[in-house]
Amino acid sequence: AVEALLGILSPDVTLAQNVAQNAGQKRLAESSMARGVAMAKRKQWPLAIKYFTAAFQATPTDPRVLFNLGLANDRAGGRALVAAAWYRAFLIAAPGAGNVAKVNQRVTNLEIETESQIAQMLQTAQTIASQISGKGKVSVLDRIARAHAENGDIPAAQRLVRMIKQVGQKSGRQSGWSEALIAAAQAKSGQFDLAVTLAKSVRFRPAQAWALAEISVLYAGKGNFAQALEISHQIGGGKEQAWAYSRIGALQADAGDTEGAQATLARIKESQIGLRLIVLTHLAGNLSRSGQPWHLDKARTHLNEVVQEANKIKNFETKLDVYLQVIKARIGMADLAGAAALHKLVVTHPHKSIGSRLIAQGKKDFKAAELFRWSGLALQIANSAQLGNVAQLLAQAKLQDPEKGALSIAKIAEKSARMLRRFRQL
Repeated sequence: AVEALLGILSPDVTLAQNVAQNAGQKRLAESSMARGVAMAKRKQWPLAIKYFTAAFQATPTDPRVLFNLGLANDRAGGRALVAAAWYRAFLIAAPGAGNVAKVNQRVTNLEIETESQIAQMLQTAQTIASQISGKGKVSVLDRIARAHAENGDIPAAQRLVRMIKQVGQKSGRQSGWSEALIAAAQAKSGQFDLAVTLAKSVRFRPAQAWALAEISVLYAGKGNFAQALEISHQIGGGKEQAWAYSRIGALQADAGDTEGAQATLARIKESQIGLRLIVLTHLAGNLSRSGQPWHLDKARTHLNEVVQEANKIKNFETKLDVYLQVIKARIGMADLAGAAALHKLVVTHPHKSIGSRLIAQGKKDFKAAELFRWSGLALQIANSAQLGNVAQLLAQAKLQDPEKGALSIAKIAEKSARMLRRFRQL
């Protein structure tokens, strides 16, 4: 059993750790930890996860909490990658712990298990898809191809795209998300010409817009702003184009191209306030880098104005995204107190972990920053739709009719592949 291999870390285990910020948090952490351990000993893993998560929120750098979150997710079943990310955070928090070698090996095994599970899901979905005909088959094959693209197997995705086109010609239905993902993957690997050609050939407009937006931002990331803007102009409006403009404008500001960033900002509609504020935040950050005291004061004023506007945003997720950008900008101008004050408004995870990582980087506490990077990923994976207990989800999918079942399995495979890719890129 995994418990015998790794050992549950109970509340009285002593490891090097950062203490809770105050007495109330410490009491909450220890109480939640004790309840979590009690549930773990009873093998009530969902409840153990609940209590260990509460302990993490009170004391996010305690190695005992991080380890037990890894163990509880490990034993819950179907949450291999969540467990692996928590174990990674634990290894950073307690590099001298006695079970480091075993935990490292377990992380490797969980990563392999996830990859194998994705392959099995794709094979199962493909087998079921062979029993389907007509328009439903196009949707299923497209989702399977998307999963292959997320998994980095572009040749397999391309083979399915060719099959989709053959089936689509007979059924009168075409899709394009798999081709859009392939185009984005080609751009990430530096094959921009191929990527643009493929993206433009996609007939399904939402998928084409997404692909062109991704490619344009990747171009901007290489410093080729002219090409990035040329491609983004071809999107033809909508939220994908606005998103692309916001990222390009932010990168232009970071590169010191204030005039270019302001011109790109002007292309974003006033109604897209969240995206506009992101560009304005980067412009303020660029202003502060001049080294002139009056520029720094002006940048601080701009950031305060951005926060005031962000407070008006109704979409909570968008508001938190803007807060994180302002936190990053304030850290860039050595305003750690201002960053920490704004961070208090970020009350939900994984955004809170991202903010903690940014502040730790500002303090040059790179160990804590890396810890928050992994805990943030663990929370992101755990919160992702359809990434709960994969085994249960698959069992449910097999009880559905073939089309719905295959589609459900392929969706789980796609999201699992996306998270595995992020895990490996971290």
